[in-house]
Amino acid sequence: MTTATTLINQRAPRVLVPTRRSDLIKRFTDLKLPALPVFNKSGQFEGIVTADSLIRDFDQEQVSLLVRPCESSVDINAQPSDVVSKAIKHHYVCVRDESGYAGIIYIRDLLRNLLGRKEYDAVSVAKTVSPRVFAIWSETPASLAARLLWHSGEDYAVIVDRELRVLGGVTFVDFLRLSSEERISEKEQANTGGEQDEWGVEVNGVLYIDRLVLSLPVTPIKKHVIPVKEPVRMSDSVSSAAIKLCMNETDSLPVTDLDGRLVGASRGGDLLRTALGLVS
Repeated sequence: MTTATTLINQRAPRVLVPTRRSDLIKRFTDLKLPALPVFNKSGQFEGIVTADSLIRDFDQEQVSLLVRPCESSVDINAQPSDVVSKAIKHHYVCVRDESGYAGIIYIRDLLRNLLGRKEYDAVSVAKTVSPRVFAIWSETPASLAARLLWHSGEDYAVIVDRELRVLGGVTFVDFLRLSSEERISEKEQANTGGEQDEWGVEVNGVLYIDRLVLSLPVTPIKKHVIPVKEPVRMSDSVSSAAIKLCMNETDSLPVTDLDGRLVGASRGGDLLRTALGLVS
């Protein structure tokens, strides 16, 4: 019987705080996961850190300050339908046990375990394709593209040329792959708290504060985007689309026509909703 316990991702690492931001970014880019569980040195679960939070708070070096409570969780005995409904919004769901944390399940885990079956070969992906797609023009600077994606409220952007031909797609993890840490120095006036010199003049000094911020290239995003290994076609089945999402290690993919032009998006959450009958 399939329950939350059997769906837990066994590859998800345990991020221990304190840790360096650069090490955390490497974890994200190696695993290509949208969120990672965080633990303190005593082994207690602290919460979740997400890839988009690193892009949003690009000047925050302290990883512990990026950790947030897990907003989506289920019991270890939860049924697949409950897991899916909770996971869709945040692209992951934490699994609770008596200790408070048993593991984490990602959308891709659900696609592999629930939709990669022959019974979904007869279900057309066309029913699940969304015509609403967040697209970014290929000449947009990568640094601006990252901010546009964050402000859009989406987690995946399709990169297109002027003819709406799909060049690829990007997630927040992809932007972390492009990022580098840049040291900046800020000059501030440092007041000595009312101290005066021998002439009775208040003494002020100059304080320099060094910070490491995440920096992204200003070159066009088309130079950095990784082409989609195989886009979803309207003729695909739900199981075929799920396999393509997993193969590309993403929760969303563009849907194209035979000429490679964009017609919509295939999202893991929509595939799961339709296939499992969570919505009509």
